[in-house]
Amino acid sequence: NDWATQLRQEMQSHSPTALWITLEVLRAARRLTLKGCLQLDAELAHRHMTNPALADFYEGVRAKLVTKTGQPKWSPANLLDLDVSALNGLLQDALRHPQVQPPWIFDRDYEQ
Repeated sequence: NDWATQLRQEMQSHSPTALWITLEVLRAARRLTLKGCLQLDAELAHRHMTNPALADFYEGVRAKLVTKTGQPKWSPANLLDLDVSALNGLLQDALRHPQVQPPWIFDRDYEQ
C-alpha cells in the first residue's frame, strides 16, 4: 500500500525517542483529565529541553534550521536500540513528580 509505505518512511525520519514517548503519552492520556494531559505535555516539553539524554530535540533543530541538511543523527538511530526501561522511568517520573507548574494550566476550570 502506497499510503502505508509513505507513512513508514515519514515515521522513520523522526526521532525514535520522540516516537516512543509520543506513543506512550497517548496511552497514558487515556487515564488523565484534560488538565493532567496539559500538565504532562508541559512537563515532557521541559524535560526534553533540559535532559541531555533527550538531546534529539536539539539534533532536530540543528539538522532542520541550523545546518539545513535535513539529516539528523538521532541517538539512538532506531527504535530497536532504545533503552525502553530508562524512557519508561522518565515518563513515570514525569507523571508522578512534575517539576513544571505552568500557571496557564492551573488557573482554569477544565471540567466545564
